Amino acid sequence: MGRVFVPEPRLLDEAKAAVYGEIVPLVPVETKLGLEPDRLKTIMAKALTTFDDDDYLLLDGSTVHCAVAISIVCIERNSVPLLIWDGKSSKYLHRFLPFDDIPSPVPSVEKKIFVTNDIHGPPDMNLPIVPLTSGNDPNIMEPNAIKEDMIKLLITSSPDDFLLLSGSKTHNSVAAAIMTKMHGKINFMIWNAKTQDYVL
Repeated sequence: MGRVFVPEPRLLDEAKAAVYGEIVPLVPVETKLGLEPDRLKTIMAKALTTFDDDDYLLLDGSTVHCAVAISIVCIERNSVPLLIWDGKSSKYLHRFLPFDDIPSPVPSVEKKIFVTNDIHGPPDMNLPIVPLTSGNDPNIMEPNAIKEDMIKLLITSSPDDFLLLSGSKTHNSVAAAIMTKMHGKINFMIWNAKTQDYVL
């Protein structure tokens, strides 16, 4: 049996997650680093460098934590086994997310901000905003379908573009994985509720 890596165990049902393996929290809940993805990456990478074929990434915690975790895993791997909470069945469902079919980007000249959901207000950066989701998006339990839809838009992304984290953990994690596989890096844009502004 493998391990279950948890970005930030907030709503974790340990008994149901443990069916898939030993639970490995990547950061303690009290670690308030939601606005510091670079520090999160440093902390999480120590554990995720050992991620293996029998392991899972369970999407629990803040959107930032989940997006950072999957971006680390997919740098070295062409697939990630995910565990996603299904409210209807009240259990974690396994979803296999491959990346070997992600095409090389054909970036446009203009720098852009990609976003997966509604935002608190347009960032004061005078850059075009590209929505990655619409009203007819695949269910959050279907990351592969989400991936196929997002690739059609992210094919125009460049290493200098931003991913504005907003909305579901699944959508943001898939977008982060695609951009990381395409460019070997990712630039996050995160809403700071305290300052009412975005952190880059």
